[in-house]
Amino acid sequence: MTIKELRQLTGLSQTKFAEKYHINKYSLQRWEQNRHEVSETILYLLERIITEVDYKE
Repeated sequence: MTIKELRQLTGLSQTKFAEKYHINKYSLQRWEQNRHEVSETILYLLERIITEVDYKE
C-alpha cells in the first residue's frame, strides 16, 4: 500500500493526516508525488496503525 492510499483510506486531507500522525506536511506531499521515497519502516508502521488501530473495521 502506498502512503497516498493509506491517507485516502483515512479520508483525511494531507494537512490533517500530517497533523494526526506527526508527519511533516511537505514530506508527505513529496512522498505522495513520488519526489522522495518513504522508508519501508514508516510505511509499515503507518499501515499497522491505520488498519489495526485507528480504522479497524
